[in-house]
Amino acid sequence: MQKYLPKYALFMSQYTKAFIKVLDTLTEKQQKSFWIEKTPDHVLYIDYIEKLVEKAKFIHIIRNGSDAVASLYEVTHKHPEIWHGEWDIDKCISHWIKCINHTHKHLHKSNHILVTYEKLIVEPESTLNRLGVFLGINLDYKMLKSRRGIVEQIVLKNEPWKASVNQPLSSVGSNKFNKIFNDNQKSYIRKKLSVINLDQLDSVTTESIKL
Repeated sequence: MQKYLPKYALFMSQYTKAFIKVLDTLTEKQQKSFWIEKTPDHVLYIDYIEKLVEKAKFIHIIRNGSDAVASLYEVTHKHPEIWHGEWDIDKCISHWIKCINHTHKHLHKSNHILVTYEKLIVEPESTLNRLGVFLGINLDYKMLKSRRGIVEQIVLKNEPWKASVNQPLSSVGSNKFNKIFNDNQKSYIRKKLSVINLDQLDSVTTESIKL
């Protein structure tokens, strides 16, 4: 794929086009029609991505704050070398709130859709059907059950924190929250997270789809 990279480039857009060309080529070689990029923190760069990637669509998959904070806290303490050190509780909280605010900023757009992890667990088939309509493709519920082989292809060996993604969908995050934090910490976290109302976010994206 090196042939697609510019030898001499003056603008970032030249590298961006090359990156997209590489992904398009890999997609076509696998006889597929779509490629997906799922780095969570890229929610902070949506304006930039929309400017440089034509017809990009964004699926915002969010979890309730307490589960997200627990996961961030755990993974940064288990793998501090990857996350530039261990994150304290306040950093985990502020990061989640920051990402949620960026999601909220874009939900009025027709190329954005929100899915809560909790709804995906409870209503997997209807959630996939909704995403299929949004993407213009047929999403089969069986895809969730047969994703193990796919996961093994895309999860790298240096990403041990993703080892559980091929397991059944579940609400283990809540247990993690109760296990990691004591009562005072849990009360503090819930108070800090109360500034975000996920139900309001869900209503924003539902209204935008109806339009």
